[in-house]
Parts: sequence; C-alpha cells; structure tokens
Amino acid sequence: MNVPLIKRLTFADSLESPLHQTFWDGALPFLNKLRASHPNIVISYVMLSTPQQRSLCHVPLNGLSIYFNQDEDSAEDIIDINSVVGTSFFPKTLDTLLLYSDYAMPLDNSTDLSGLTHLTTLFLSNMCHPLNGDRLPRSLTGLELSSNFDQPVTNLPSALTDLTVYSSQTSSIVHPPALKYLYQCTTASNLSQHLYHSLTELVLGLIGEGDLSHITSDNLPVLKKLTCQGFTMMMNLDPLDLSTLPTSLKWLNITPNKPIESVPCGVESLRISFTQSNFQLPDNLFQQPSSIRKLQLFGYEHPLRAGEVPASTKVLKLVTYYQRLDVARVLNPQTGPQLTKLKWEGYEDVDVHNFLMELPESLISLELGTKMMNLRRVSNSLFFHTDYIFTRSGFITLDTVKYMHSPRYCPARYINQ
Repeated sequence: MNVPLIKRLTFADSLESPLHQTFWDGALPFLNKLRASHPNIVISYVMLSTPQQRSLCHVPLNGLSIYFNQDEDSAEDIIDINSVVGTSFFPKTLDTLLLYSDYAMPLDNSTDLSGLTHLTTLFLSNMCHPLNGDRLPRSLTGLELSSNFDQPVTNLPSALTDLTVYSSQTSSIVHPPALKYLYQCTTASNLSQHLYHSLTELVLGLIGEGDLSHITSDNLPVLKKLTCQGFTMMMNLDPLDLSTLPTSLKWLNITPNKPIESVPCGVESLRISFTQSNFQLPDNLFQQPSSIRKLQLFGYEHPLRAGEVPASTKVLKLVTYYQRLDVARVLNPQTGPQLTKLKWEGYEDVDVHNFLMELPESLISLELGTKMMNLRRVSNSLFFHTDYIFTRSGFITLDTVKYMHSPRYCPARYINQ
C-alpha cells in the first residue's frame, strides 16, 4: 500500500451505528495487508456498541476500548459481560485493553485474559468481584484501576512495572517487585511494609502528614520522582517536615497545606502549588549550595524576595503570580540565579521593553502570559517571537518590543523588520 506515513488507524462506532461482524469480516483482508506493509502501525477500535454476537479474534488490533453502557431503567439492556469478554472474543494481537462501565461489571473468576500474550496495558473499572492476577497475562506491565474499583486484588503479574489505583482500596494490594511507577489516591502507610528496589516514581493523592514518614530511603532507595497532590487538614501547625524523604529524590511536586520546613538535599526540580495554603517561602528553605535547577511556583501570592530563587536555578516558572517581579534583586546574576528560561503567567502592567533590558543576558527563553509574548534570544538585542497566530511570528528587536503593546502596533509592519 502506497501510504508510507500512516502510523495509526482508529475505528469507532456507537450504539446507533455499530460495526457489525460483517464489517470486520469484510475489512479483514485490507487490515492484514496494511499490517504486512506497515508492521509498526497502531490499529485501534473504540467500541461503544453492545459487543454481543461478535468476535474480533482474527482482527489484527493493537488497542481495544469497550464501553459497557446500560440503561438502568431497562432490564433488556443488561449485558452478561462474562459471556462477551472471553479470550475467544479478543484479538491475540492486543497490547492495550480498556474496559469501561457505568455500572458494576460482574467479571468473575471465569473470565480469563491470560491467553492475551501480547497484552501490556489493562484498564478496569467498576468491578464487583475480586481481581485474581492469575487470570491476567504474564506479559502485563501496566494496570490501571478506576476510582469505583473497590475489590481485593491478588497475585499481580511479576512483570508489572506501572500500577495506578484511583480507589481507596490500596492497602490490601501486594505490589510486584518490578514496580517502577505507582499511583495511589490515598495513604502511603502501606509502603513501609515492603522494600521497593525498582520504584522510581510515586504519585499520591490526598494524604495525611504522617504518610510522609513511610516514604524513606529504607523502603524506596531509588525513588526519583514524587508527587503529593494534597494533604488532609491537620491541627498540627508545625511546618511540614520533608527531611525524611529519600535521598535519591530528584523531582518533587507538592501541594502542602502549611509551610514547608526545608527541601530535601539533591532535589533538582521543585514544583510547589499554593492552592491549600498561602504561606510565604521561608528564608532557609533551600540548603546551600542548592541543587535546584528548575523551580515552579503555582498560585504564590507573596512578592519574591532576594534569595528565594536559589542561585543554582536555571528555569523559573511562575503561574498565576500577580506580584511585581523585582528583577534587580531576585534575578540578579551576580547574587542570584543565572536563568536560561523564565515563564511568567499572570503578570500585569509590565513594561516589557524595560523588563527585557533588566533580565540577565544568560536568559535565552522568555514566556509572558499564555499567548502574549514568547521570545527566544538570538543576541543581546535580537529575539525570535513565536505567536499563537503564525503570521505574527518572526524576528524582533528591543526597539520593536516597544510597539508590540502600544495602540500603534501593527504586527504585519513590525515583525521581521
């Protein structure tokens, strides 16, 4: 087939217009020929119609998403999922399978997916029976369980590397030793029960302050990335202690509900969201010399002071930051950071020309607002401006910047001149 650039092909139907068995039987020669000429193509099917009386076992699909919809007022729409979801229904070529349901799916121990030997990613929602990992393929490396999944999980495949659990039923799950990525929406208390030799990324939802004591180098010796999306309200007003976090940590994303006492030594990328607590950054937050290379502050409501941006910082991102930014004090390359990139969303009443004049020459990339200004430095006075309207993109000088926010500004006149 003379379509060399094709990389993905996706089919989708609906309850009103299902893709019947006759469609797939007729499409099979075409799909087999396409697969033979493009062995790396990804062929997927999003099934919104009732999957009864169909078999896809011979269709060369990579991905399959099934949405089990049901009208709660109509008993005729109830689907016996176990009669549909069997290995005789699924293509042997599947590497990704997603099973969605608006109601409790009665997947029981008779449902065996272990024959799908190419399957690597599985998503399950709303099951009303325990999940036995012995019925899952040994090839599975990624498993995602939805927020309404509240059943016990046992015998997960030893090859599993990515596990996402959106429900609160996490304490009973025995994690495989090869796990590299773990998402839990609540509590980290179960983590101290095991030693994770391979876990490099941990994402936690709403947790308590005491859960941090279970995230240490003793049980997570190679953890590189940690996200804490929020903390439950606590009466203890002492600053949040992060000193027990693993020394291997390089990337920290945290939404604290009270001031932070210090940042773990070795963290190179730090993101702090101030949606739960509007505290001011303490003077001694960063150890000296600091290892911070990228600092992101979301919703910070205090003017940045000298020393609050570590001298080691190369990338600074300020989102919904409406305070004045004193470049001479905060971003002075002689006493502060030598930034290469600054992104500032939320600025108001800024004289962009004077602002550029104050910025250190080490700054290569500057983004102001979401669409207003995106500059990349070419020389001390020449920049390349990228605009969301393509025709406004082009080279500009410092003198041109003066006109870009004035009533006389005409993009067609000043860009590329």
